[in-house]
Amino acid sequence: MANLADEYGTDVEIYTKALTTTIHADTLAGLQDLLEQLGLERHEHSTGEPLHVLRTVPDRLDSDEQKRLANRAIPALLLAGHSVDCDPEVFDEAL
Repeated sequence: MANLADEYGTDVEIYTKALTTTIHADTLAGLQDLLEQLGLERHEHSTGEPLHVLRTVPDRLDSDEQKRLANRAIPALLLAGHSVDCDPEVFDEAL
């Protein structure tokens, strides 16, 4: 499982995982707590060492609310001084 933040050199990559409707946020290890505070959920997957931790927008929200939550996280991350890249399918400037 690749971490897109590592791959693209950003602090956070927000995107919809291919062939799903799940919005993911790949991040550096130090930002995981901040993403949880912003409403994203933690998921751990054992792929050997190291443990792979994912952050996703909660599935219990409808698709519009999922996008709103992801979009609300962006300004908080930017104000905290982090570089953020968001997939155009998720990002809505009007929100």
